[in-house]
This record gives sequence, structure tokens and C-alpha cells, in this order.
Amino acid sequence: MTLLPLTIRPIRPDAPSEYAFVRSAWMHSAVRMLPEHEREQFLRIQPRVITALLVRSKTLLATHEDAFLGFIVGERHALYYTRMHYAFVKRVYRGLGIAKRLFAAITH
Repeated sequence: MTLLPLTIRPIRPDAPSEYAFVRSAWMHSAVRMLPEHEREQFLRIQPRVITALLVRSKTLLATHEDAFLGFIVGERHALYYTRMHYAFVKRVYRGLGIAKRLFAAITH
């Protein structure tokens, strides 16, 4: 595993492109995991669910220079408990430890 120099930071509230990346990647990666007969309902309901979770949760973005590599969305419920809603790393960057670094960053 090669460690890619990256920055893990909170998503910026004033950056529509960051929110667009998170929403799009979340929707497209999650819908592929579903059986065909469940996709229509998922696509109808999930955008509202994602928006609600982004409003109340902490979202961290992994970047390298100007590229978005992945993200994690979660919320702290107790001193030692963080509920993870979704994590995503672009396929080309998987296996480089980015998800582990996102999980570590959101739980601290």
C-alpha cells in the first residue's frame, strides 16, 4: 500500500461542487448494490435521505491537490460511538488506505 499525500477535511458549506460530488457518488455507488426491482424506489427516496443526513452529520472529504478522492459521512451519538452513514473512495484510489484514514479522522 502506497500512502498518497492527501488532505482530509470537512466539506465546505459554501462549496456546491463538494456537495454535488458526495451526493452523486453516494447515489451511484449505492444504487449499483441493489437488485434491479428496488432501484426505482431507491432513486425516488434516497436523495431526500442523503440531504437530511448531510445537514445533521459530519462529512469529511479526502482530496489530493484539486481532486476529490472520497468521503465519509457520520455522526457522533455518544462519547465512544460514531454512527457511520456512508463511506466512498473512487475505484482508482481504492487499496491505498484512504478509507481507513477517513474512518480514523471521523472517529477522533
